[in-house]
Amino acid sequence: MQETMQERSSEKEGLFADLIVVGSGPAGLAAFAAASDQGLQNILCLEREKLPGGRLRRKDEEEAGREIFHRAIGSAACLKHFLSLLENYELSVSCGCELRETKFSGADREHLFSLLVRQDEGKEKHFFCRALILATGEAFSPEGPTLLPFPGESPEASSRPLPAGLFLAGEFRRKCPLPDDAARDGAEAGRRASDYLLSDQPKSR
Repeated sequence: MQETMQERSSEKEGLFADLIVVGSGPAGLAAFAAASDQGLQNILCLEREKLPGGRLRRKDEEEAGREIFHRAIGSAACLKHFLSLLENYELSVSCGCELRETKFSGADREHLFSLLVRQDEGKEKHFFCRALILATGEAFSPEGPTLLPFPGESPEASSRPLPAGLFLAGEFRRKCPLPDDAARDGAEAGRRASDYLLSDQPKSR
């Protein structure tokens, strides 16, 4: 049964969500919307910057939207569409939240991931979730994701398989020449994360 987001007591106080999306560029926003469209209600999206949008806000890519909307509308129009979509779903992005540490605990199905986040005012807060989508747009390299292992883990951890419940999206997973590519990748990650949570069975990542 779905729960509303609420304060949970663990070693430290923190917020619990079924799914947390880290990053609000085209991949993160698409993942956020797709998960909600699949029926998930207890979702949170964290963004390091003061405003959502990622590459859609940082640079104007004239070809943005060609594959999603079948015509090039540019980055600003794509961002406006995504934000309107989130508004329709009554979803909001928590901005000014920098991910400092992520830990995985396979022993507790209800709190598989714990995230330490530093907020704009300098305070640190813990978040807990059953599934996690990383869509920060920063990890791509020809050799694969470079921000794995998570902050706080040892370099040796990078050879481990991804844990169940973890999904990578957009340029955290692969090179995305257009925002449309990142958005499609994010939407697929959102659907897979939803399937994972709603079926309560691990899915291939």
